[in-house]
Amino acid sequence: MRRILPALLVVLFLFAPAFARWKTPSDVPVERLVANLGAYVKEHPEDAHGHYVLARVHGLALTLKSTTVRAYLRRDGSLPGIDHQFHGRTKTKGTAQPAALRKHLHAALKHFAQAIKLDPQSGLYRLGQAYVVEVAGTFVLHAPVEVKISAEERARIAKLVELLASKSEAQRAKARADLRRAGVRAGAALELLLTGKQKADPEVVRQARALMAALWTDEAIKIYWAAFERSEKRDAALESKPIRGLSSLVSHEAAGAYVRLVKESGGASAAQKERVERAQAHCKNFRRW
Repeated sequence: MRRILPALLVVLFLFAPAFARWKTPSDVPVERLVANLGAYVKEHPEDAHGHYVLARVHGLALTLKSTTVRAYLRRDGSLPGIDHQFHGRTKTKGTAQPAALRKHLHAALKHFAQAIKLDPQSGLYRLGQAYVVEVAGTFVLHAPVEVKISAEERARIAKLVELLASKSEAQRAKARADLRRAGVRAGAALELLLTGKQKADPEVVRQARALMAALWTDEAIKIYWAAFERSEKRDAALESKPIRGLSSLVSHEAAGAYVRLVKESGGASAAQKERVERAQAHCKNFRRW
């Protein structure tokens, strides 16, 4: 027994950091995390991962509509750990207000963009960005990307918006298709039209909201594919299943999300169908484990 105890203490000492990683993270106020991470990226503006973690905090506050986020706070002062597997399973504390959610959206997109600019080949950063874009489309009434549109373009889109209230289903369908093809330009115009002082037809508002959600979805589909492409080869080369499961693989998560959104959006293009087959084949390959 005297010999076993010292050996046990040595094992505990050597593997304490590993054991600590399996602890349940703490609920941390979003304001506190944002303040600390904001100071960090200000001091380290070229640290891509710092921007990513800050974007993740803003993104989780948005998607969970919460004032707290579960995080691992490091005693050494390094960046906190934000583990996806602990979000969505447990209740968060506090409910963020709509104005705060919009600020979180803009901040999340800003810092994801900066992280990707600093590390263009990171699939992880694009995966986080895509998830925020996808979820935001379900309740945010403005375009997923800020763009400038001419007065002529806005007038053209305004006419299409008017057709959304047409008594003819054929005209309504054509207007929806034309607006969908206009993409983010249509989104920018719709935001101006729907948040203006003029009173809009309820049917136009309903269809415009649905269209805005579709525009966010289109953007998310593009980003999920970009995340997949940047992680496909690396993950396919793995010889064994990750200890944290398939959900820890960027390519697996991005491929699954891409396939799901393309199928839900309907009317997949030939190129999208090919990509769906490629993504499904990639995920099927993991079944060998």
